[in-house]
Amino acid sequence: MVEWSYSKIEHGVLVTRYKGDAQHPVVPDTLDRLPVIGVGEKAFYDKRDMKAVSLPDTIEAFGDFAFSGCQMLKTVRIGPMVKRVGKHAFVNCKDLADIEVDAQNESFHSSNGVLYTKSPAGVVCRLQYATRDEVVLPTDVVSVAQEAFLYNVELKRILLNDKLEDIGESAFSMCPSLEAITLPASVKKLGSSAFYACTNLKSVRIQSELTSVGSNAFRECRRLRTVVLPQTLQSVENGAFFGCTALRNISLHEGISSIGDNAFGQCQSIEELTLPTTLTHIGKEAFAGCRAVKTLHLKSAIPTVGEGAFRLDHQYVRSFCELKLDDRAGNSRLIWVPNVESHDLRRLYLDSIVPIACARNFEEYDKLFRHISNNQLEEKDTTAFMRLTYREGLHEEYERDYLSHFVGRPDKFVELAAQADDDSVVEYATQAGILDRRSFEVLIRLAAGAGNTQYVVRLIECLNRFFFGGDRNYDF
Repeated sequence: MVEWSYSKIEHGVLVTRYKGDAQHPVVPDTLDRLPVIGVGEKAFYDKRDMKAVSLPDTIEAFGDFAFSGCQMLKTVRIGPMVKRVGKHAFVNCKDLADIEVDAQNESFHSSNGVLYTKSPAGVVCRLQYATRDEVVLPTDVVSVAQEAFLYNVELKRILLNDKLEDIGESAFSMCPSLEAITLPASVKKLGSSAFYACTNLKSVRIQSELTSVGSNAFRECRRLRTVVLPQTLQSVENGAFFGCTALRNISLHEGISSIGDNAFGQCQSIEELTLPTTLTHIGKEAFAGCRAVKTLHLKSAIPTVGEGAFRLDHQYVRSFCELKLDDRAGNSRLIWVPNVESHDLRRLYLDSIVPIACARNFEEYDKLFRHISNNQLEEKDTTAFMRLTYREGLHEEYERDYLSHFVGRPDKFVELAAQADDDSVVEYATQAGILDRRSFEVLIRLAAGAGNTQYVVRLIECLNRFFFGGDRNYDF
């Protein structure tokens, strides 16, 4: 049987697949009288019984996944001519504890299961099952490559040097034992998903002058409790801290201008948020699912607030959080914001963000309704409906404002009520003359179309009570 598949390339031959089953295969120096100069992508992929491999000194490159899945491989040697090692070349090699690099190799060296480039000095990869739980980077290392420490099972501590500048994408992703990380002042770039799903990571300290935390950088770090962000930070990208369910405090200091989609989504332990005056953009569902938030400090307008930015899970629709809004004159007022699914903070009044909800200082809040432009009917509809739903402290003068808005728009009230699952506001609107029998029947059909059977039953009871004297003459 032919053991080797290969292809001819410039200056030699690339081994593309080993077809044999030997525990210690020997790659020949030549094939077709041409020197073997490369081990191709997945050339030894999933050779689970292979314990060692002998390679000629003519090899110049290892392709991606070259030895991936060789679970019994105990030793591998990088010869003097190798200039490239592809990504995941040694992933899932459970018995491989170290990589031998020829002393004459000018591109690489290794130490304690970590493969480094020489110039510029950088981390290429660390063997996935290396047994040491701590890595100390050499003082000359300036970069950690993409996915370099991916799936490192035993790694608990990584000491980064003060010359490190670049941490690549997914560099430390899925290191389940990593406990803490401090990024030194020298770090200029933190790649996306850099520490994704490091499920035991408890603290992060960023001492560098980073301007951005990359997308998904600390996503799903479920035990992360403490994060210290640099004063130079300008943006928190999409999903950066999504799913950090233990995170209690996050200081968003002045200078931050953008918070991306889902940046802090499902951070279920954060109790207080202070948004900086420099903030100009909050992405979609940026704080969605932050169900423990009690106080939100907001000192200036935010021009762009994405859909669902402060949305909570459906089961928490009756909870409230407190918003401290400082107006342009510097006067503060406390406003109650019901965390209702699909209702978020919106720019409604002048240059300020006004919550669609009830206020502690109710009269001041209700006055704002008159300033909402008729060009913003959707916002005005939602504001009026929510205030009629949460009527605490509603004075008669302002009650007329909200009711009058819907007198000419009963169909809009019906549309909102069909989604609200709140028959009390329906009863209130019917008593106030907003809904007649026809509107009520439309509402029942919409609720039925949404599959909300229990709500439909309650609405039918209301309809019979208001229009048929409680005799239940109407049957939907």
